[in-house]
Amino acid sequence: QDTSRTEIALAQLLLDSNRLDEAEAQIQKVLARQPFDALVHRVQGDYWRLRGQPRSAVASYERALELDPTQVDTYVALRNQLRAPAASLADGDGEAWVGGDTINKLLEATLARNTGSAAASLTVDLGEQRQRMGDTRGAIAAFQEALLTLNTPETTAPAASARSEAGQNNSRAFIYARLAVL
Repeated sequence: QDTSRTEIALAQLLLDSNRLDEAEAQIQKVLARQPFDALVHRVQGDYWRLRGQPRSAVASYERALELDPTQVDTYVALRNQLRAPAASLADGDGEAWVGGDTINKLLEATLARNTGSAAASLTVDLGEQRQRMGDTRGAIAAFQEALLTLNTPETTAPAASARSEAGQNNSRAFIYARLAVL
C-alpha cells in the first residue's frame, strides 16, 4: 500500500510537470496492481483531463467516487469537469456533451457519505447547483442546511476549518451572502 501511495504521488508530480507519458506509465503500473484504489482512478481522471479527453476523465472520476464516495476532492474534480463549458467537453471526435442531472446525483451520493465540514461544503455546493437550475426554494433549503451543519460541534471545533476537504466556500458569511442573492 505504501509503495502504491508513493507511486501515485509520483504520477501526480509527473502530471503537475506536464510529463504526461511518464505519468500514464506510472498510473497504469499502479492500476495493474491495485484496480480498486480510488486515488489512482482520481489521478487517472486528472491525466485524461490534461490529455483533453473529458469523457475518459469523467469515467475515471466516477469510478473513483464509486470506490470511495467520501473523497470530496474527487467529487469536486468531477463536478468541475461536468460544469466545464460545452466546447471544452468535446472529445477528439468534436462531439460535445454535458453532465446534465449528473451533478445533482453525485452531490446527493457524496453528501450521504460525508459529515462535518465536508458535508457543509457539499451542502453549499448543492445550494449553488439548485440555484443554477432555477430551484430557488431548493437552494434556500440547502443553504439553510449548510448553516445548521456548520453549527454542529464537529464543525465549530478550532481545527474544523483546517479539516475541510471540499474547499473555501463553507463559511457562514459566504452562505449568508448566497442567501441574500436569493
